[in-house]
Amino acid sequence: MQLLISGMLTGIIYGLMALGLSLVFGVVRVINFAHGEFVMLAMYLSFWVFHFTGIDPYLSILIIVPLFFVIGVLMQRGIINRILDAPEEAQIIATFGIAFALRYGAILVWSSRHRSVVSPYAEKILSIGGITVDYAHLIGAMIAGGLVLGLFSFLYYTDVGRAIRAVADEKRGASTVGINVNRIYQIALGLGLGCVAVSGATMIPFESVFPTIGMNFTLLCFVIVVLGGMGSLVGSILGGMIIAQIEMFVGFFKRRMIDSDRKAPRIVDTTAINNIGSKDASGIPIIAAMATAMMRLTMKYGASPTIKPRKYMGSVIGDATLES
Repeated sequence: MQLLISGMLTGIIYGLMALGLSLVFGVVRVINFAHGEFVMLAMYLSFWVFHFTGIDPYLSILIIVPLFFVIGVLMQRGIINRILDAPEEAQIIATFGIAFALRYGAILVWSSRHRSVVSPYAEKILSIGGITVDYAHLIGAMIAGGLVLGLFSFLYYTDVGRAIRAVADEKRGASTVGINVNRIYQIALGLGLGCVAVSGATMIPFESVFPTIGMNFTLLCFVIVVLGGMGSLVGSILGGMIIAQIEMFVGFFKRRMIDSDRKAPRIVDTTAINNIGSKDASGIPIIAAMATAMMRLTMKYGASPTIKPRKYMGSVIGDATLES
């Protein structure tokens, strides 16, 4: 139960991180290979805000999210909009170029040293019925979960959200009825990077940041998105939960095996379980998740974006019916 709870809390944050990638792909139809680097950048910004001003990393979300939304809008205007109709190879090269610029720019500016935030609640633990949860994971998961609910409410109960789903479902039809497709693309990319900003800020209290960590996050997000279904927002959340559980269980049993080899007492350290992650699990969870993702592709699961049921069409464009 301890592993399940810890995996669930981490999985919500992973799901939010992958949700941004899924949203951008489902609406704009561009795969952002710089997604993990933006997570890295959000973690750095949260760290430096804390370092220079003392503002809590979770409160720094109020600063970082608007900034990342603007970056997303500018990125769509200046780069993505120019490659929308280009071959897929050009899109890949462009987003890879952004990733390389952010990664090696971070090395140039901040060096390759690991940095982390030491917050007052980092070592505090909540214990309920023999299950312990550290406050950093708990608060981060609550914030991420709240944003996920807010994003779903925005997409399903606001005019802009319905327009986003309309463009994701049928771009030409949405344009025909007067929806500004380019503006929707900008909003979608801004929202995607906003999700990235929150996930980065919620991870920095319990995860150190360094310039090349973005590659790990990019791979992790792609595995989650493919596992949950390309373009599926609900699938991204569920995929994040699954990958986090794999990390927790593999990391825990790997520690058990190491302790056994050293003839150490097999005592379950519940405090350490909460901090088990990709560093403890090495590449085993990624290998397992990639195998699952490849099986999904082979069986043609999640082949089409699913962020938009067609029922919304009436509320956006009247009584007209659009066929894909």
